[in-house]
Amino acid sequence: MQPITEISAVQRKLRDGIAKGYWTLEDLDVPPPGFIGTEHRNLLRDEPIPPTQANKAPAAAPAATSDIPF
Repeated sequence: MQPITEISAVQRKLRDGIAKGYWTLEDLDVPPPGFIGTEHRNLLRDEPIPPTQANKAPAAAPAATSDIPF
């Protein structure tokens, strides 16, 4: 695995994890358990929301399986 040296690469990984449902933007605001450091920051809060996501409507919840006719 390659070391991540660019902040933009870290931001891409974090956005990818959000898209896959691994975590939320709010989850990244909290330091991980056992964090030992002087300052924690959410790198995705440092950048503006891309226009494609800013205007995007929230996804609808999937329909319950009992609502699907067979």
